[in-house]
Formats: sequence, structure tokens, C-alpha cells
Amino acid sequence: NTGNAENDAIQAACEAYNNYSIRVHSVGFGPDADITTLEEIASCGQGSATFGDIDNIISIYQQIAQNIVQASYNEQTMNTTGYANTLLYPDSYIKFNYIHENLPNGMAITTEKRFNNNTFGTFSVPEESTHIETRVVSYSGSKWTNDVKLNGISIYHLNDYGQSYTSLGDPYSIILPNLGVLGDNNIILTTGISPTNSNVSSEYNKIISTIVKDVSTYSVISAMAQGCNWTIEFEDFSNLSVNIPSNYTGSEHCDYTSLSHVPTENDAVQDAVYKLLEILDFDSDGRVDAQLTQNNLQIESTQISGIPYTWSTEVQIRTWY
Repeated sequence: NTGNAENDAIQAACEAYNNYSIRVHSVGFGPDADITTLEEIASCGQGSATFGDIDNIISIYQQIAQNIVQASYNEQTMNTTGYANTLLYPDSYIKFNYIHENLPNGMAITTEKRFNNNTFGTFSVPEESTHIETRVVSYSGSKWTNDVKLNGISIYHLNDYGQSYTSLGDPYSIILPNLGVLGDNNIILTTGISPTNSNVSSEYNKIISTIVKDVSTYSVISAMAQGCNWTIEFEDFSNLSVNIPSNYTGSEHCDYTSLSHVPTENDAVQDAVYKLLEILDFDSDGRVDAQLTQNNLQIESTQISGIPYTWSTEVQIRTWY
């Protein structure tokens, strides 16, 4: 702080670049701009000095922003063997030939769940299902995703790729290896600014998991098959009220929530829907894990009639001589 505004501005630009590699650009506006000072600021800050007026000042800032974006752009590098033409054109592209694995039969269900706290999260793989993929999304803020453990096994370390977290960047979305087991699986995630300085993460971390599962059910033999107006609670504590089947106009009310989820066998449709929601409740806490809306929830039922009823009445006729 010399007390001279021009010299202080030039010195600040020099220190920004020399100490922190911050590139400084200067923009002069109007006929009274101090061209000499602005050019010295840009020169010491390894940036550009630009001058404009009311007609082109917007385009000047747009060009500077574009230069910043281009300067900070990074790309991945892939090493290949054999002949390759390295000349790229604006319409160039890379073509991959691969065999896509078909999903097994059933309903593909993707669930999204927040961490239990700022370090620990869980996801569940239900019985009679096929685990497709699980990834953890880290809201690391000003830090970097440092370490991820699945069921106590370390599966990811950022320092495996280098010691300078700043230059490596933050892989905020990490695909977990297919090591999940049936039932509950535990994830521990930490963040840090260096390999020797790690800490807790965020309770807003999310676990996104995809499974394939058969979701067809059968009811018991019942005297009625009408339906119900259902209140369904989901894992994020939201609720949905929906008639099942959609043309149901009666007054019966059914619940599948954490406070009330009692099965019923008086109505075949009610019983089948309850069992279906029970399948979609992976951790059996009364909240459906698969997030559904009234628009994408369509449950159809098929009725089979003519089955002898399980209840019977015995009639005896006795004749006395």
C-alpha cells in the first residue's frame, strides 16, 4: 500500500499472478481511461488490456469470459495402439463399437437416497433382485472427494492419482464396484484438501442405485375385488394419494406409510397392491423406495373368477325312522 492508486493496482496484479497464478485482465471504458496504467496491470498480470465504449463493452467482456473458459478447459487423454489419424476437424468424432448387455427381465428401479449424516450413508439391495449399478454423489463444497469405503473396503483414494488435489479436480460422482450384498450396504465418504488433511463430508451426499426386480404379485382368494384410495409414503417422506385401480370411486381408504401399513385380505385388489408396495419397500420401513408420481404410477389388475371359495357351509339332512 503505497498510497498511489495506480501503483497499488499494478502491484496487486503482479502479486496475484506471481503468488497465486491468477491471470489479470484490464478493461478501459470511455475516452478518459488511463491506458498506461491498464496496460501495465495486464502486462504484470499476464492478461489482456482492452478498451471500449458503450457500443462494444458487452462484447469485450464476452470475449474475455470465452478466453477464460478456453484457458481452463481440460480433456481426457486415451492411449491407443495401431494406426490413427490425429487430424481433427470440427465434425470429427470418436466411434466406439461395443455389445450392450441386455437387462434381465423385470422392472428397472433407480432410487436416490441422502446420507444418514455428514460421513455415513446406506443403500439396500432387496432379495430376488439384480444389482445393476450404484454411484455416490459427493457434495464436497470447497474440498475434494478424498476417500470412499463400501462395507468397510476402501474402493477409492484420490491420492492414488497424485498429491496435488487442486490440479486433479474433484470427481464428485463415483461409480461403486459391484460389491454390494443383499440387504443393507454401508458407505463412508470423506473429503479433504490434501492427502494428509481429510475431514467429514456432507449430509447432502446422495446414493443413486439401480436394480432390476420382478414386481408382480398375487392376492389371496377374496370375495371382492374393488380397490381403494391409497396414501403412499416414499423414502424422502413425501406422500401420494391415488386411486387404485384408476377408475375406483368408492370410499375405502388404505395406507402404506411408516405409521400405518396393515395388510388386508378382504379385497383382492387391496391385498395385491399392498404386496406390490411391500416389494418396492426395500428396507421394510413403511416407505416405498422407488419414487413415483401420480402420472407414472399405473397398477393394473387381472381378475380370475370361478375359483372355489375357501369358506364352505356344511348342510346335513337327517331322516329318522
